[in-house]
Amino acid sequence: MKVSKYNIFLEDEANEEGILSYNSLTGAMALIEYEKYNHLKDFELKGIEIPDKKFSDDLFEGGFIINDDVDELKLLKLNLLQSRYRTGNLGLTIATTLACNFRCVYCYEKKRC
Repeated sequence: MKVSKYNIFLEDEANEEGILSYNSLTGAMALIEYEKYNHLKDFELKGIEIPDKKFSDDLFEGGFIINDDVDELKLLKLNLLQSRYRTGNLGLTIATTLACNFRCVYCYEKKRC
C-alpha cells in the first residue's frame, strides 16, 4: 500500500475537529481526526502500518491510499480517454457571435442586427 499522489490536506488551526482531506483523482472528501491524520503521515513517511483497520479501509475506499501496483497517471489517462470516447452522453458548446439574434436582456450588444 502507498499514499496517493493526488491527496490534498487542508490544515486549519481554527478547525478543532480535524483536517479536511480531498483526493482529486477520485473526488473523495473526508474530515480526518488529528490523531488518525498522524497515523496516515507515519504510514507515508515511515512505513508504519495504520493501526485502525476501519480507518485504513475507509482511506482505501476513498482512494487516499492505494495498492503498490497502481499507476495513478495511467489511471488518470484512462479516465480521460473513456470520457472523451463515451457515447452515452452528448455535450454541446454553444458559441454565439456578434451577429447573434437572441436579443437577451443582459447582452451588451444592443440592437446590433
